[in-house]
Amino acid sequence: MGARGSGGSVSSAGARVYCGMYAPARLAWPQPDRALPFLIEDVTPRDWRVPGGAAAQHALHVGGIQRIATAVRDVAAATARFAALLGTPPAGETATPDVEFALAGGQHIALVSPRAADDEAAAQIARHGEGPFALTLRAADGAPARQTVPLDVARTHGARIHVPAG
Repeated sequence: MGARGSGGSVSSAGARVYCGMYAPARLAWPQPDRALPFLIEDVTPRDWRVPGGAAAQHALHVGGIQRIATAVRDVAAATARFAALLGTPPAGETATPDVEFALAGGQHIALVSPRAADDEAAAQIARHGEGPFALTLRAADGAPARQTVPLDVARTHGARIHVPAG
């Protein structure tokens, strides 16, 4: 189902920066299965790739991605595809029919199927097909955001982004 490749670049300081990439077997456009992502795994130490200090402080006090919600028509079929791509089973039971995969960095990918004709997942599929439709950012201290607030979609160009409350 998926393939792992590697790549890299040279930073402005001259250091070689490496990454691993996980992608569906075919990355053709139009992509036959838009729900399957490609993922980039950072291999090089973070301080080689990302500035520290004040340059790393975000005005919204966020520190990375906590969760990506991906709209899918069939959660069971998507779960099998994601498990093959990620090489891991889902994270466990959830209180909803959704399925979550936990990644090594503390991020989660949620597979969400429409529950009503007018919910966010249904709107995503109707407009764009299966694929990512909402993003939750985690707090700058790395702690998971227990309560979040949505950013104004008019200011995020339609992207559904939730940030830690407070």
